[in-house]
Amino acid sequence: MDDDVACTVVVATADVLPAVEQRVASLAGEIVSFNETQAIQALETVTKRKPAVVAFERMFAMTPRGAALINRIKADPKLKTIEVRVVAHDSDYSRVSPRRVSDAQKALDQKGTRRAARFRMAEKTPVSIDGRA
Repeated sequence: MDDDVACTVVVATADVLPAVEQRVASLAGEIVSFNETQAIQALETVTKRKPAVVAFERMFAMTPRGAALINRIKADPKLKTIEVRVVAHDSDYSRVSPRRVSDAQKALDQKGTRRAARFRMAEKTPVSIDGRA
């Protein structure tokens, strides 16, 4: 495996890995595959090679190990250009898993997209949200 060649990393359970590889064959470059027991190796490869796409089989993505791996990739700022995709091995299901925008990345609403207008309140005004002070 050449680190300079564009690739797609695939992570799935061993029984459906060949089907997932076939599903993503049209994506970027070489396909580098890992089964569910190789999560650490998959993460090392993603970190080192920075593939265009990391594809997770849908059922594996719903497991604690799969979700943790997806969240780890999406949380790393060095991997922000990588598309995390969830695909099904037995259907046309495919979706890009969106990254959460951190509070630091959120800009103040300057375009008027709020549903309610802002207004000043007196200092020390008691507030109740969902019945809690």
